[in-house]
Amino acid sequence: MAELNQHDEIAGGVDRGAFYAVMSAMASRDPKRVALAEGDAFTALQSIGSMLNVVADYLYLRAQNPEGVLYATESEIADAVYSLSDLTACVHSSLNEAENARYMLRHPRKSEGKTPVNTSKEG
Repeated sequence: MAELNQHDEIAGGVDRGAFYAVMSAMASRDPKRVALAEGDAFTALQSIGSMLNVVADYLYLRAQNPEGVLYATESEIADAVYSLSDLTACVHSSLNEAENARYMLRHPRKSEGKTPVNTSKEG
């Protein structure tokens, strides 16, 4: 148990980045935190774009040097792309939630007892 507590202390002091900030704000269900998470969501989108560039560069190198020793399998590449797609969907949903939260904060009387409409194609 002491190891678990030590790990929690270390993890608590680490900057987990934009993805963690967005998911933490969404999990809080606090409209103010959710609305403020929009900037982190855009940062997360930029990070996803950078990661996609890395995957594309790897695929390009593989195509240019098919006999070379490269370390990822086709399955691992597909897993990376699927993961980035899932992250993009999460960030998209969080941007919708941030917009809904801003509306609720600006118009508290109009939003009483109403659930904001989710415009996401995810469901």
